[in-house]
Amino acid sequence: MGKEERKQKRAEHKLKKLRKKAQKKVLRYQKKVEKIRRKAEKKAKKYATIERALLIASKPQVGDPILPADSLLGEVDTPAPANKEEAEKSKRRQRKEEEGKRKEEKQRIARGDFTMFERFEAVSFEELESRQIKAQTREERIFYRTVLNLKLQLEQEQVIGEELL
Repeated sequence: MGKEERKQKRAEHKLKKLRKKAQKKVLRYQKKVEKIRRKAEKKAKKYATIERALLIASKPQVGDPILPADSLLGEVDTPAPANKEEAEKSKRRQRKEEEGKRKEEKQRIARGDFTMFERFEAVSFEELESRQIKAQTREERIFYRTVLNLKLQLEQEQVIGEELL
């Protein structure tokens, strides 16, 4: 019992270290991503205004976007519905469609129809770590470690905003 307890404590200690490292990485990436996003937004605004000014000042060419005459450097608006009633009808229709989808989803979940991915999403990092520690065979430990790494990579993708896989 003494050796097994020591092994388990060592494994838990390693997992805590790994968890701290992962959290630090995620925070670092979040800061980097936020900084990059701010820079990209500034550049996009700058280039959008420059591009619009150039389009207005130059002769039109094939492939140029069509700019409304009344907006010199403003955003291009989508055409508004003919009247308010049509707009309200389309909003109501969209709401009904969304409600129908939500009801179908709730019914599917109530029946217990979970996809593998939904089950994967439902499992927490802590649960995967504890299952990895409690795994009885080497294959199980490898499996849980791999699933945990995949889940961490997906979390990093969300934070960074890039696809890693």
